Amino acid sequence: MITKKERLKIVKEETLRHSNGNEVIAAVVEIDTIRDGIFITRKTEFHYYDATDNKILATADLAEVEGATEFADANIDMLGQQIVYWLPVLILLLLIAIPVVILFVVVPRFYSTSEYMNPIYEKNDNPR
Repeated sequence: MITKKERLKIVKEETLRHSNGNEVIAAVVEIDTIRDGIFITRKTEFHYYDATDNKILATADLAEVEGATEFADANIDMLGQQIVYWLPVLILLLLIAIPVVILFVVVPRFYSTSEYMNPIYEKNDNPR
C-alpha cells in the first residue's frame, strides 16, 4: 500500500509470459520513503506483477517466467539505494545558526552594559 509518505515511479517496464500463459509485467521501480518527516531514502528495485491473476510475484515464482532472468541481467546496473541528506543537514545547520544569531546579534543589543551605565556616569560626572 502506498501512503503519503512514499513515492513510487516506474523507471522501466517489460511484458513477459508465465509458463501457464499468464501475462507478467516486469518493472524497475524507484521508491522514495520518508521517515520521521526528514529522512528520505530512494531505493530502486525489481518488481514482478501477474496481470492475469492480479497479484505480485515473489522471487520463487520467477523460475516459471520466461525472460525474467534476462530482464534482471539487463537492468542490474539500475538497482541501488541512496539516502537524501540535504534536509537533515539543513535542519542541523538551522539548529546551530539560530542560537548563534541570538547570542551574537540579539542579546548584546538588549543587555548592553555600556548603555545601561550611561545615565549613571553622566549623573555622577564620572570620566569614561
